[in-house]
Amino acid sequence: QNPTGVLLSGDVQYLYCLFKPIETKAYCLDIPMKVIDSDGVRQNLLLTLMGEGYHPLTDKPKDVKADIYKQLPSARADATDGSQVSLSLEEVDFAEVDETRPSRRIVVLSNMSKVDTFRFEFKKTGLICGDELNMDPIVGEVAPSSHLNINLTLKAARIPTSFQGEIECQIAWLANREANTQSSLSTASKPKEVQIRSMESVFLRISKRCSLKKYENALDVKPKVPLFEGIFTEAL
Repeated sequence: QNPTGVLLSGDVQYLYCLFKPIETKAYCLDIPMKVIDSDGVRQNLLLTLMGEGYHPLTDKPKDVKADIYKQLPSARADATDGSQVSLSLEEVDFAEVDETRPSRRIVVLSNMSKVDTFRFEFKKTGLICGDELNMDPIVGEVAPSSHLNINLTLKAARIPTSFQGEIECQIAWLANREANTQSSLSTASKPKEVQIRSMESVFLRISKRCSLKKYENALDVKPKVPLFEGIFTEAL
């Protein structure tokens, strides 16, 4: 759906590929990519997409689970001094999801600091290929030495899709609030701006496979009807 585009430094883009085979054979598609700087093209890369068609009444799809993150640790963080944010699961696998039944998971977000509070926000993602992913809560705060349950609900779209990738959770460490509690009680309360001490991000990996239905009468030929009756029926 997006055959061309530009990926800036530190940015993320998603390739949406709709695979509709018409023959029982293997297909492949090469996508060329160029790494460019101020001096021109530095490197030429090639991404190859592969798929295999099968007959829905006589064959079964191959159970292939490609891992595109073999070289990365399961739980990533970009904290420089070691992250004090913890996720109970390194990867959330929704498995096969049918469009009629949502898949639900729970992830625990923990604050291992004994003195500092952090504010979190799960960033929007284009990874889920038209499906609907609800995270509750998607933003909030976690007090020192406490945790919060994050409820994930994935509702599959009508078109079968499979994906694997990461969702970024942005963490903002707040300044110690104990120093702000020494003001006089007689002073009129006034909302104070929240001071952010530092920022970091953690990444939650998610994956999902499509559930393909097999209809027994998918290729049955309709009974013959008179030409005029068929045209009249189609018109109605």
